[in-house]
Amino acid sequence: MNQQSHSPTVEEALQAVQTGRRRQALRYLAGNGDGPVEVATLADALRNSADSTTAPPSREKERLEVTLHHVDLPKLDEMGLLEYDRQHRTVSYHGIDSVEELLTFIADTFE
Repeated sequence: MNQQSHSPTVEEALQAVQTGRRRQALRYLAGNGDGPVEVATLADALRNSADSTTAPPSREKERLEVTLHHVDLPKLDEMGLLEYDRQHRTVSYHGIDSVEELLTFIADTFE
């Protein structure tokens, strides 16, 4: 069972899973234990799981890292779903059962 560090509101939970990129990031982090994950590693995982990419691989990874760094990870950190260390560019995931159940529901129903 996951640690409940913060119970998100309905709005926060829906915002957390709003984009496919955030859903993929949360699924990846949930499946990779408790240790910190480097943003570059997360970007690699998301790039490799994408159906297709239009940019060359190095540009796609760079774009993902920038978007994660400036948009997604700070937002998820603000919601209390993870801890993002901007200086070291690492992410530590805080498993929230309700969000993981929502991710499962979305994957099973819509994806």
